[in-house]
Amino acid sequence: LESAISQFGNPFCQQDLGRVPKGNLAPEMVRRLQTPNPLTLLEKSLRDSVYRLAYPSFVYDGVFTSTVFTSSPEFTTIDDLTIQYFVNSIVASLASIDLGVEIDPEDAISWLNDNPNFSPDLAININSPGDITIYSQRIVPLVIGALMALALSTPADSAERPVRVINSTSPAAAECTAEIDARVKDAIRLMGFNRWKKRCAELQATAKRTGLKPQATIKR
Repeated sequence: LESAISQFGNPFCQQDLGRVPKGNLAPEMVRRLQTPNPLTLLEKSLRDSVYRLAYPSFVYDGVFTSTVFTSSPEFTTIDDLTIQYFVNSIVASLASIDLGVEIDPEDAISWLNDNPNFSPDLAININSPGDITIYSQRIVPLVIGALMALALSTPADSAERPVRVINSTSPAAAECTAEIDARVKDAIRLMGFNRWKKRCAELQATAKRTGLKPQATIKR
């Protein structure tokens, strides 16, 4: 059996931008949209915020962005810790490949404290529904989104199986998809299958409480 991760999912907008609450927009964006003109050219500095509202995963101006969503009003410190531990374990595993050094995923936080430039940036919306956006100039956020989807679909008694990442909306992005595919496999390999299953169980417990849901989907 093979798990295929569809990384970019629906090619259309995640939500109707005409219905986004003004409180979710930057003040300058609100000011620009209140003009009587039917068409408005936005400065480049504002476009990233529009893409974040419209698309859960995207690449723009050299920055990789991935968003996961929560649907429950409950979100505890243990849920936050579980998600961050999952993310940091992946970041450290991939950094060990880039640097050619051995980094124990269990020591990820300690290593990242000493090497903060490898940590992706994070934005958290604590509303219900809420979202967690991860972004970086490295491809790591898209790898994390794919691995979260895989982790949430992995049964506790599952055996190790092949994984393949596909881009269901943009076949032209084959080079990017191939890199995500390779990185997903590298992260699981370096983490070790038993440790990977433990991370899956922890993330599934958090998803059960919070409704955590990445945008990538799994096909078997």
